[in-house]
Amino acid sequence: MLPLAFGRPDWLVDRADGAVVYSADRDPIPLPSGQDYLQVDDDPTSSVVIGTAEVTDDESVAESEMVATDADTGERLWRRADAWPVARLAGRLVASAETGLVGIDEVTGAQEWSLPSQAWVAWPPVGAGSVLMGSAADLEALVAIDIRTGEPVWEAPTDGWWGQMALTATGCTRSARRAAMSR
Repeated sequence: MLPLAFGRPDWLVDRADGAVVYSADRDPIPLPSGQDYLQVDDDPTSSVVIGTAEVTDDESVAESEMVATDADTGERLWRRADAWPVARLAGRLVASAETGLVGIDEVTGAQEWSLPSQAWVAWPPVGAGSVLMGSAADLEALVAIDIRTGEPVWEAPTDGWWGQMALTATGCTRSARRAAMSR
């Protein structure tokens, strides 16, 4: 559990040097080395490209499916119609599915773990090392999970407000608080 000091419902995250890392009220501030806002295309070193494709059925209703392709050849490696990509970290993909969050091997498409439907990640998810952080679906907590296992690492109550935190390279926050922002 991470102790928080509460104020107004905007999240600020401070590094040890006092610099603000993220605020929901303005554009993200560049994060220090070892910290990143994650999107599914954030791993330029991977040989796998993760994306979504629209699939149209006979009634011209478009649905999305998650598709992985080989970055060098363009060959389709795998696809899933039941999940939407959220973030990629440490060779694993986190996806939102009807059943909740799922952890998927980015190369094989094999599902490695799942979390119940109350679990999901708010944008932008933040990751460091092997830990991914996002808001729980019930908005009651910020939750960090080990992307290798899907196991919770920590959670912090939010009193029903959306929020974000930054992670250090070791996967721990320096400090976080709710604070008033000038508008």
